[in-house]
Amino acid sequence: MILLDDRTGSKELLPHFKPFDVEAEVCRLGFADAAFCGNCEEGQIEIGIERKVLGDLVSSIRTERLSGHQLDGLLEYYAVNYLIVEGIYRPGKCGELEQARNGGWQVVYVGRTPMLYKEVDNFLTTMEAVGMRIRRTAGITETATVIVDLYKWWQKDWDKHKGHMGIYAPVPEKENKNGNHKVSLLRRPKANLVTCMAAQIPGLNQKAWEVGKWFKSPMEMVMADEKEWQKIDGIGKKGSKQIVNSLQGG
Repeated sequence: MILLDDRTGSKELLPHFKPFDVEAEVCRLGFADAAFCGNCEEGQIEIGIERKVLGDLVSSIRTERLSGHQLDGLLEYYAVNYLIVEGIYRPGKCGELEQARNGGWQVVYVGRTPMLYKEVDNFLTTMEAVGMRIRRTAGITETATVIVDLYKWWQKDWDKHKGHMGIYAPVPEKENKNGNHKVSLLRRPKANLVTCMAAQIPGLNQKAWEVGKWFKSPMEMVMADEKEWQKIDGIGKKGSKQIVNSLQGG
């Protein structure tokens, strides 16, 4: 279930969840505009989402409300945090921040002072550096859609995420040398030679990872018969016959 804070800036999202097959409920959240539980390698975690319409973000930057108050609460209460910036904006000719409005572009002011694009850009970079994940949306409908997408992504079992495991055989792979994180990232395994070769066999796709674990060498894979291939999870009689014919020219 997606929880929405019952204050302005959060509760108006509720009607926009109706087209989706998700449950959403309004309640009082200490921090974040939306929150839900998700799955990671270690088990269930709390995920927080802060929504900032561009004008609110600009005000929060200048008053330091987000970085000086809200940020500490978000990082303390939630294992993973997202900051959604809602609004269409761009840099002006002199570096000022311009927002799409009424069919045109208008400079964004804080009081009588124009906001600079680099102030927003640098602020978001700082937020990423301290652990906030940034999303940009054009309006409230897209914001709700992004929240639903995030919710559904985090509901999947951790080992079911496969999007990062594509195999591009011609390019040598490098090990990830990033440091430890508070929450485990999806780890991309290193593809061995058998895996890279198996990825070229029509129809195998993601099963190439299992093939790489099963066979110790390319020669062993090429010489294997249909019964041996059928021992690999997800490969049946029809598939094993096609694979053997492909490798041995039968």
